[in-house]
Amino acid sequence: QMCIRDSHHITTSFAIHATLPFSADRKMMSMLLQERNTQTGALIGKPFLITKGADSFVAKRLKGATNTTNSTGNNSNNTAAKSSPSLDAIEGPLCELAAKGLRTLFVCMREIDSMEEMEIWLKRFTEASETMGGAGDREVAIDRVCLEMERDLTLIGATAIEDKLQDGVPETLQFFLEAGVRIWMLTGDKRETAVTIAGSATLANLQKDIVCHIEVIETSSYTENDSCLLYTSDAADEEDSVDLGGRRIIKKKKYRKLRL
Repeated sequence: QMCIRDSHHITTSFAIHATLPFSADRKMMSMLLQERNTQTGALIGKPFLITKGADSFVAKRLKGATNTTNSTGNNSNNTAAKSSPSLDAIEGPLCELAAKGLRTLFVCMREIDSMEEMEIWLKRFTEASETMGGAGDREVAIDRVCLEMERDLTLIGATAIEDKLQDGVPETLQFFLEAGVRIWMLTGDKRETAVTIAGSATLANLQKDIVCHIEVIETSSYTENDSCLLYTSDAADEEDSVDLGGRRIIKKKKYRKLRL
């Protein structure tokens, strides 16, 4: 179980029914909780889900978001719940925090309608956790079941955490750059956070370099004759997207170009 003491020194106890692990595909993790009477130990009220994760992924799981999710957790229509007042209100401050190099996360919750619904899901979650085969097969099965629970979420708020570079990182990267080594920075952070970190790590000079952001989203349309076309900011009036191999579309946005 888990106990939380608030600012008034009142302790609340919660039973942990399940921990939904973080995965690179879902970019989130959750806990299925229920309040417990601290005196008798009896469960109180309805169970509920608490979720934290990358804002770009969690936004697609909010109540009112328009998306369809396949068995691997990928969305075929990535329209987030832009109509949500809470999401609209938090987007501006979130971008400001990310631009300072802070790692941003959404925190959400969902109340489960009944104990029966939770128990049915818990059985499926246990079965997925015991999936035979390789670790990859088990992770896919767990992600599929987790996404069944991580839906219709209500946004509670967001966090912004400073994740400092280790000592010597800028100097080390600068040494390799001067030696002619090409360096790629792979990150799942928000765009503004990634650009700021690239600057602090000396991978880019934000005063001189132009950072070009290429957004990759999924689409179900594709023809054999489609090719990859990227337009400069001078071609803003022309078509700015094109279908790619299988299910992807690339869109060009005005931003600064990162020198790799």
